[in-house]
Parts: sequence; structure tokens; C-alpha cells
Amino acid sequence: MTAILERRESESLWGRFVT
Repeated sequence: MTAILERRESESLWGRFVT
């Protein structure tokens, strides 16, 4: 279940970067 966590973290970080 690490892939899900990594994907969630990546999305959160990307979202903050994009914003």
C-alpha cells in the first residue's frame, strides 16, 4: 500500500506547487 501513499503525497505536493 506504499504506492497509494506515495501517490497521495505526490499529488499533495504537486497541488501546493501548482497553486
